[in-house]
Amino acid sequence: MSRASWASIIVVFAVLAIALIDRIGVLTLITPGADADSSLTSSASGLEFISGDLTLLRGCADSQGVGWSESTDTWDCTSSAGYTDAEAIAAVEGEPTLQLAGVTTFGGNWIITDDTLAQWGTDSDVVAVLNSAGLAANEELASVIVGTSIYPATIPANSLVFSNTTANGDMVFFTNVGGNSIEIFRIEASTRLLLISDGNGQVIGHTAQVGSGIETGVFNLVAASQVIGTGPNDSSFALHRSSDSNSGPYFSFAKSRSAVVGVTVLQDGDNIGTLIWSGADGTDLNTPSAVIRAQVDGTPGSNDMPGRLIFETTADG
Repeated sequence: MSRASWASIIVVFAVLAIALIDRIGVLTLITPGADADSSLTSSASGLEFISGDLTLLRGCADSQGVGWSESTDTWDCTSSAGYTDAEAIAAVEGEPTLQLAGVTTFGGNWIITDDTLAQWGTDSDVVAVLNSAGLAANEELASVIVGTSIYPATIPANSLVFSNTTANGDMVFFTNVGGNSIEIFRIEASTRLLLISDGNGQVIGHTAQVGSGIETGVFNLVAASQVIGTGPNDSSFALHRSSDSNSGPYFSFAKSRSAVVGVTVLQDGDNIGTLIWSGADGTDLNTPSAVIRAQVDGTPGSNDMPGRLIFETTADG
């Protein structure tokens, strides 16, 4: 594109800004209307006046937008698949949008109104929308919640909804630590699991993890997952099961001698799991008052895991 063309576009957008900034300083694009509003399908600016309003071209057919043509140096009606330049204004009928590629810098505040899609990817792989009306359980939402949707609870009005609309794409969240991008957690698509990376953790009710308890060779045990509170409700953990059966919920300890997750056989005397009760002694929370531990009691074999329970208490002094 020639410098003159770029200069022309810059001037046009300056005029657009001046013409459309209302009294409270908000820039408004007039929503493209029906096909019959205009027969204009090409212009040097991609804009036209209709009934005193400055708007994008309204002569485009269904599913067309306004894209820059290098061959004619004009903005023309074209299919959205034809946007190959660095920047293009997409004015798909009824949905004014700005389609960008490459590096673009914006300043100030951007306001995206209710029920307006924010889309990432050529095929809108990931979308976000502030849903103003709310959704019933398992209700689909066009271009956001697709296919045979599965979610058991209603989504209240004015909820921000994120969705991966393509198959088996994870959502991965990173933070920068000392100049290095470190994965904190991911939402795994194929298994629908929330995965927290090794070395990270979660704390409910406090701003940091707290160390407590002593196990043989382990001082100031800092658990990856913690619930920390100041009352009975915010410092408790509950398991609840509702089913038409005689079974209740389970709390399971499992142990192997594998360096990674695996099933390397244990040895006689190995600890399988430990419950520790610790109290603050004015210095820290490292001194246990009582301990229950499960240990291997004998030689394990295939489908054979002999064990014992050891109950320990701490004497005064």
